[in-house]
Amino acid sequence: SIVEESHRVKNVLACVQQPEFQRTVSCFVATHCPSFVVKSKEHRHEWFALHVDYGHIFEACLEQALLIFGTSDVEFAAFLERQMCTVETPELKSFLDALVFAEDY
Repeated sequence: SIVEESHRVKNVLACVQQPEFQRTVSCFVATHCPSFVVKSKEHRHEWFALHVDYGHIFEACLEQALLIFGTSDVEFAAFLERQMCTVETPELKSFLDALVFAEDY
């Protein structure tokens, strides 16, 4: 039913708010933060690789949540399309913020 689908998908959205994901991201940032200290306007090639690594962390979190809550990627994408046309909930905003960091270089 639509209600069950909505509940499953909202649980998936919350994956980026879970302590495990937050700890993983915090550790990643703490480990790699010194790489971003520069004295000029240089743009190091390693930054792209670090961006890709963060994307993998996000994707692993999402894939695990989809599996745990029994939601297909197609069902999840359809929900996001419908949701973005209506209301941005705090869960959706947190998820989209994490998604932007993973996708937008």
